[in-house]
Amino acid sequence: MRPEQPQLPSLTPAQEHVGTPASPKIKALRDNIAELEQDFFLFKEETNNNLHQLLNLTSHHSVQQLQQLCSAVRHLEEDNQELRQELRRVREELTRREQHGHTLERLLEETRTQLHTIQQQQCVSTQPHSSPTTTTQHQRCVSSQTPSTSTNSAQQQQCVSTQSQSSFTPATRQSPQAHQNLSSTQIHPPTTTSSSFTSNGREQERKDNIVILCDSNGHHLDPRRLFPGRSVKKFWCPTSHSALRLLQEGALGAPSHIIIHTGTNDLSTRRVDVTKALTNVVRTASRIYPRAKVIISSLLPRRDVPQRIINNINVEIANICASIPNVHIANHQQITHQHLYDHIHIHREGMRLFAKPIKALTLNSPQKTHPDREERAGQLPGSYAAVAARRDRRVNKHLCGSSGVIRARLNILFVSACLSRSTRRFVTLGKEKRCLCLWINRNLGMRVRRSGT
Repeated sequence: MRPEQPQLPSLTPAQEHVGTPASPKIKALRDNIAELEQDFFLFKEETNNNLHQLLNLTSHHSVQQLQQLCSAVRHLEEDNQELRQELRRVREELTRREQHGHTLERLLEETRTQLHTIQQQQCVSTQPHSSPTTTTQHQRCVSSQTPSTSTNSAQQQQCVSTQSQSSFTPATRQSPQAHQNLSSTQIHPPTTTSSSFTSNGREQERKDNIVILCDSNGHHLDPRRLFPGRSVKKFWCPTSHSALRLLQEGALGAPSHIIIHTGTNDLSTRRVDVTKALTNVVRTASRIYPRAKVIISSLLPRRDVPQRIINNINVEIANICASIPNVHIANHQQITHQHLYDHIHIHREGMRLFAKPIKALTLNSPQKTHPDREERAGQLPGSYAAVAARRDRRVNKHLCGSSGVIRARLNILFVSACLSRSTRRFVTLGKEKRCLCLWINRNLGMRVRRSGT
């Protein structure tokens, strides 16, 4: 059995409340907490007020900035719209001017054609009457000069008769029937002259249209010195793509020659196949203008590209263009890096070497390094030999007596051209021909030097 424990007396709640009095520390702590709560509430309200004020200021400032930005964007849009309208008007004006330019070119071509036709008709209409008119004029000149200089005319007739007896051969004497045939052929020329004039005019009109598509190296080419007397148009094409676009637009008209020099700038970009691009340009030119003579200029050297690469490209282009009809290659093998004044552009001496093969291919003239002067003078239309031949024909045709008795034509073989650097002189060979020299000097205005005493 467990032992019983003693029972303690129980206390009432009032006795407990009376028995535990509040300490002053607890009261002080409670007062501090109440004050802290009040301070915290005041701090909270002040902080909230400050935040609201800052938010209001910030939002107002941002709204103003947004409004200003919106107004600025609106002004920019208006300006952009005005600029677009201005650009549209400029494009329309350029289009109208281009159309007007094409119209003027077409009218100019028609005017040239009409002018050629009128000139041909005038030449055909005046040619049958030219020889009788000139004959009568010379006869009048001879008849008017004989009364004033009777002594000289007598001496001249005597010299002419002696010369005709001594120098005439049977082959030069003609029968009256032959003389009539000769006069009939002179009065009535063959009818094929008009067709020949027409064909020559058309060929000359086609020859006058030369188009040059070139980059900056061809900028210093002078068309007036390169092709004198021809109509030359030069277009700036820095790349092969620009040349191809110009050909596809059909802005070249009806050219007879198309000279292409581009592709040098394409060598700086590795993404462009220069051989393929230039071949495409040549094929397009040959397809769109089948009657034009296409001349493709080879690539010039660059300091920043190895020369073997440029040579390989030129060889490939030459091999491809060999199978295309009416396409020619202008090689510039004489131009080296010494002819460049920078890494890509050629100087004046290089420009002469650059223009030489282009001009030779365009004009179909053979290239000669040192042509003979006498050979070149003999080929010129205005050379001394041609002048002498024309003078001989005039003397043979119009030299006759004042009374019309002497009708034979003199075969003057003693007048020859003396090639001189300063003056044109005609030399007579023989002592007994002084009288005839005086007559030629007076009537034909020729400068004669008598040889012998």
